[in-house]
Amino acid sequence: MGLNSNALISVYEYTHFTGETTPLEASQLARYEQLINFVSSTIDNELGRTLMSGSLASEIFDGCGDYIEFVHDEYITAQAPIVATPSPALYYRSGGEWTACTTYWDYNVAEGTVYRTDGNYFSVGKKNWKVDYAYGYTSGSMAPQDIKLAACMMVKFIETSSDNIGKASETIGGQTSAYSKKWPSQAMDILYAYKRDV
Repeated sequence: MGLNSNALISVYEYTHFTGETTPLEASQLARYEQLINFVSSTIDNELGRTLMSGSLASEIFDGCGDYIEFVHDEYITAQAPIVATPSPALYYRSGGEWTACTTYWDYNVAEGTVYRTDGNYFSVGKKNWKVDYAYGYTSGSMAPQDIKLAACMMVKFIETSSDNIGKASETIGGQTSAYSKKWPSQAMDILYAYKRDV
């Protein structure tokens, strides 16, 4: 099967998390790859963004004006982090044509923002600014460790839950444990810190 390009963790990272030390059989390796692929896609969907990518995006946004509630000198991109290579490009619409903005702006890689550096705001207009950029962690080793931890927790949750499909609870040694159908709250707390509010 293999891991998809958006996989947040490797099989090795997952088995290290669970403490497994025995070599994996082919069927178990394929199962872990399937679970990691599913969890990685689920995380992207939950957060409304693509964490592992290196893909290109183009976004058009409004400058300042009467119809905009606030003036702004910063634009938050829909995806983050911004990849420095190729460099992002900023354009403004002038007379129906897009013109490259070559000075007085910069970008924040980690936060996924484009901003003015000259103390001015984005000029008046509706859909008159455009930014082209590459985004996402370009390799699993670059993804933050807390995201990797959340992914491991979610894979473990599925693996444990699949052994208990159809059970509402189980009693062992006089202790009753209920089975949850929700993702582990610790994992979701980590992930929601990465949700884009744009």
